[in-house]
Amino acid sequence: MEVGELMTRKVFSCAPDDSLSQAARLMWDHDVGCVPVVDDQGRALAMVTDRDVCMASYLTGKRLADLSAGSAMSRNLVRCKETDGAETAEELMRASQVRRLPVVDAAGKLVGIISLNDLARASAHVRGKPKAVELQHVATTLAAICEPRVARQAAA
Repeated sequence: MEVGELMTRKVFSCAPDDSLSQAARLMWDHDVGCVPVVDDQGRALAMVTDRDVCMASYLTGKRLADLSAGSAMSRNLVRCKETDGAETAEELMRASQVRRLPVVDAAGKLVGIISLNDLARASAHVRGKPKAVELQHVATTLAAICEPRVARQAAA
């Protein structure tokens, strides 16, 4: 199954100059754990997670209103395309230890997000629909994401 069939299309994003307070408000209002950071043309630049917001405030001692999304956003954006298979999204999540991937078009514009939650729902029979993703693949992806980074780096 392709990412485009599983992803969430209604995505709330922010700009690098937006405050972390604005990013946190989007997460709270829309019950999401991250917001993509996009440029003026809607191209995905990075992600800001709820953890990024908390750690930025903790490490700097500053209020969220005084910090920009750009100061806390990820520096290495891992993304996929609508036409990629679910297996590709799972592989990217495992390798990068992330739970969500922005989905972009050929120009890099944000068109959606695919999350581990989307994959988990697709692995179960939902409302009479057949499974679209193998449950074992989702479990393997979750296990890789949850692997402590310190242990992973030591093994490398």
